[in-house]
Amino acid sequence: MFVQTLSSQTIGQIESKRIGLPNGWSLTPVGKSLPLGDLPLNMAVSPSKKLIAVTNNGQSVHSLQLIDPINDKVLATTEIKKGWYGLKFSADEKFLYASGGHEK
Repeated sequence: MFVQTLSSQTIGQIESKRIGLPNGWSLTPVGKSLPLGDLPLNMAVSPSKKLIAVTNNGQSVHSLQLIDPINDKVLATTEIKKGWYGLKFSADEKFLYASGGHEK
């Protein structure tokens, strides 16, 4: 999966990137893409808007990723045991809170 960052594109440029899906639907990504895990379940933007956190919860490795949206960079990827939907930065941005999943 990829996260999109905003940029200025014409309709023709957007349409040229149209991707067909197996179910017959299609996607037209806008902006630049950054690689993420196989199921980005949630994203949280820091209060200063200088960081984005993503939780990846697919069939492969679960992880948290920290992204610099200004420079379009993945700053860090940390593997976690099992993640879930909850994701929140503290007000001072010193902490990122993520909920954990359960496995029997």
